[in-house]
Amino acid sequence: MKSPTVFISSDVSFARDVVPEGVTCIAKSMISVQHLPFQLPDSLPPWLFFSSREAVRAFFAQVEGIPLPKLAAIGTGTAALLKTRGPVLFTGEGPSTPDTARAFARFSEPHGVLFPCAENSLRTVQQALPSERVTDLVCYRTTEAPVTITGADMLVFTSPSNVRAFVLQNAFLPHQRAVAMGEATALELHRLGAARVEVAPAPSREALRNTIIKVLSGYST
Repeated sequence: MKSPTVFISSDVSFARDVVPEGVTCIAKSMISVQHLPFQLPDSLPPWLFFSSREAVRAFFAQVEGIPLPKLAAIGTGTAALLKTRGPVLFTGEGPSTPDTARAFARFSEPHGVLFPCAENSLRTVQQALPSERVTDLVCYRTTEAPVTITGADMLVFTSPSNVRAFVLQNAFLPHQRAVAMGEATALELHRLGAARVEVAPAPSREALRNTIIKVLSGYST
């Protein structure tokens, strides 16, 4: 039996960490990222929350050598990158962004939070906090960069924006299984027509890898 081919909406480096060796893999992000200039507020709030690795990269591309407030991350993948800048005092757990948002709202109460974010951010975490505690800092822009993918048996998506870009040039086929990194990505897959979706239990590379292995095992049974 032919080994299944896996498409993952990421760069090759990320794919190597989560797709098992020996599996044919097509690694291609469906979005492009542009860092945007920004100006920090005169006084930083007590907390700084990052909802993606790209937010970490975009923020620290322009910010160096200043005292940082307390650091928080949406999940373990973002936290791993953020830890190169300082201790991370809050890390979200599980695939549900709304659950993480509510947990962080309680954890950081009653303090203000600065959110480095994308221009088109869903703002799920921000919406869990009172507006007077939230300061948005737009520091990057994502744009769709779809490509045609052929021959994939499994589709692995790392974000809702990658799902939206994928369907601009591709359709979900009946035999394909999809894996989502997070519930927001899974919801977007269902909304756009994917029928067979498995959600990684946490927003981490380890959880995503384990979910891919689990789904791959179904092809041999």
